[in-house]
Amino acid sequence: MKPSYQDLEKKLEAVTQERDRLLSIINSNKTGKFQTKEKFNNNEQKFRSLFLNAPLSYQSLDENGNFIEVNEAWLKTMGYSIDEVIGHNFSEFLHPDWKDHFKENFPCFKAIGEILGVEFEMVKKNGDLILVSFHGKIGKNDNDIFQRTHCIFQDITQRKKLEYELKTHFRNLETIFDSAPFILAICDKDLCIHTINRKGTSLVKKAKKDLLGKFCGDVFHCRHSFNGCGCGKNIECPDCILRNSVLSTFETRNSCIEKETQMNLIIDGMETSFYFSISTALLTFDNEERVLLSMADITESKMNEQALLDSEKKYRSMMEALEDPTYICSQDMRIEYMNPAMINWIGEDATGRKCHEAIWGSQSRCPWCSYDRIMKGESTSKELQVPDSDEIYHVLSAPIHTTDSSISKFTSYRNVTEIKQLYSRLQQAQKMEAIGNLAGGIAHDFNNILFPIVGLSEMLIENFPSDSMEYEDLQEIHKAGIRGSELVNQILAFSRQTEDKLSPTRLQFIMKEVFKLIRASIPSNIEINQSLQPNCGLVLADSTQLHQIGMNLITNAYHAVQENGGKIDVEVREVEVKKGIGVLGLPPGKYATLTVTDNGVGIERDLLEKIFEPYFTTKKKGKGTGLGLSVVYGIVKKHKGEIKVMSEPGKRTSFQVYLPILSSSPLEKTEGICSRQPTGSEKILLVDDEPAIANLEKQMLEKLGYSVSKRVSSTDTLDAFRANPDAYDLIISDMSMPHLTGDQLALEILKIRPDIPIIICTGFSENISKEQALGIGIKGFLMKPVAKADMAIEIRRVLDDAKTPKTSD
Repeated sequence: MKPSYQDLEKKLEAVTQERDRLLSIINSNKTGKFQTKEKFNNNEQKFRSLFLNAPLSYQSLDENGNFIEVNEAWLKTMGYSIDEVIGHNFSEFLHPDWKDHFKENFPCFKAIGEILGVEFEMVKKNGDLILVSFHGKIGKNDNDIFQRTHCIFQDITQRKKLEYELKTHFRNLETIFDSAPFILAICDKDLCIHTINRKGTSLVKKAKKDLLGKFCGDVFHCRHSFNGCGCGKNIECPDCILRNSVLSTFETRNSCIEKETQMNLIIDGMETSFYFSISTALLTFDNEERVLLSMADITESKMNEQALLDSEKKYRSMMEALEDPTYICSQDMRIEYMNPAMINWIGEDATGRKCHEAIWGSQSRCPWCSYDRIMKGESTSKELQVPDSDEIYHVLSAPIHTTDSSISKFTSYRNVTEIKQLYSRLQQAQKMEAIGNLAGGIAHDFNNILFPIVGLSEMLIENFPSDSMEYEDLQEIHKAGIRGSELVNQILAFSRQTEDKLSPTRLQFIMKEVFKLIRASIPSNIEINQSLQPNCGLVLADSTQLHQIGMNLITNAYHAVQENGGKIDVEVREVEVKKGIGVLGLPPGKYATLTVTDNGVGIERDLLEKIFEPYFTTKKKGKGTGLGLSVVYGIVKKHKGEIKVMSEPGKRTSFQVYLPILSSSPLEKTEGICSRQPTGSEKILLVDDEPAIANLEKQMLEKLGYSVSKRVSSTDTLDAFRANPDAYDLIISDMSMPHLTGDQLALEILKIRPDIPIIICTGFSENISKEQALGIGIKGFLMKPVAKADMAIEIRRVLDDAKTPKTSD
């Protein structure tokens, strides 16, 4: 068994005591000096050998903190050789943040003579950091003068990590306890409260510290405690459900679950009746038993129950007022009640007759009847196509539990023929809204990822000649980053956070890029043929969205031929839609068409109408989200185009996209990095809670000539500005930050110095728009990821505007 640190400390103490004893003998017996010293050296050598060969890390330093010796365990732990350690100063093996700490405290160690549990962060040879705890003593010579240190250390990195995780777990439990939507309290056998959550303090409107140690009745302002002798001392107390539940849990060690009770509490001097659902559970704290008391306020639900009872008395008058044909039938399907609308619908009062016979003229139960489910207590809702008619009804059926324990069936018919299509479109809009919310939610983080890619590639390009391979590679990286940025803009547009940026674009060029990108990800046994008309006209479109159309359609085609292999044909060509023979209602004119055809499994005819719905997919689990074609459909519609699909199950599927061609040919958009960027020498205070982005922005600004003070905390930024408000010419702030958001920080700064120009830089504009930013005094607004050129132009504009004298009208 390996010796513990405590064992080694005792042995170290023994060495020291032995040394002191020998020195005492030397001083009292001069004649035996040589023999005593030899004995001392032998003992010293023996214990030194123990430390050098011990499984725990041992080190010895001289008076300057330089290594005299270390054992094998030390070298193994730190990864160094003996030659790399001996003679070097201990501070060389410390993390930079700990070097000064050692230099300041080493003299104290030498003076005191002992350290216990002193922590340092050391750097292993491979660069890893370990947190260690030192125990040790100093060694002195015959003249009682410091000679060397004797220390062992323990790697406590994992222990500290576990301690942190334990504290985090405890804080999480405290948060859960305090955030529960119902009252939670911990009490002892005397029904005294030891702690209570925020819901409990909110109910009684007192601070937590004022409630601890008090009886439950006193804490919750029980009427009996207020009007009598105190909690548990009144004649009504033995019947208290709360009191009995807690005491029963202590006595039986069993939990009490959801016992309902009514309590009259004094709140704000007024007596108020509450209904609670009480549960208890036995807990143990420091070997003492406690009970966790849960009190869910069910007052509102109880009131709702009473309101329901009252409403049941009025149901007949409500039924009479219903415009929808409604009836109630018994378990043997005989009509017990028909409202006036139902009588008018079938032309007679058929009370007493079989429902299927009276309403539908059938001698047997209707095929769509939900009788069996109703008898099980279930409610049903369905749409019914009336036989031999185009009318569609929404049929709602529900059980009615009667006083004789039988079940009657309530059925109501609502004619939804005219609103069916509108309802379907509403469902589509709700699904798209849900997708939009999801898309917008990830935009901020995505922009933070793209920012370093765009910014660093843009700055690195400046370091290479334009004819170098590095320059071309960096251009491709920058172009990909910009494409990603445009994709984020598309996501934001999809979630209605920004508008699409349309420009004249050639569909054939986009599909060339798509083909190069997707070819590598599709196995070579899948044949892909492309036919791209070189002179196909320009379309007014968002190039990133066209890219997404191509990727989605080709990916779908690949999935269709994936299992058995096959062929995919991609074609772009210009067509003319003539009057009278338009495609799917498109107006006459020239169109660029993208056709993606595969010879795969095909799509069943009854599924063709659903394939553009969000979340609908025919693929196996894990192969698709059901969003691809719905996104394509949305993009095509926003570009005033059309998409059609033709499929033969087991043979082929073809998707054809039509996009209107521009009547004239304006200059096409060119991509590139602006070589001339405005510069300056002003002082800028920069804040972004993402360190990587803050560092990148600082580099970009310094390359433009500005003097930059960087912060990663909005509160630190406010403190720095408050300390010296005239030291800065401009503030650049992120929007989404903890403690103070960008707009909140701007308002605080403007209170201190109203004339300071501020620029907000954000990756997601849900919480603030450019117009809102300008309205509160912010002078500039940038969307992430920000290109260096855009940042340079905006900063220069804001600074120059700030210097321009303002004239009054």
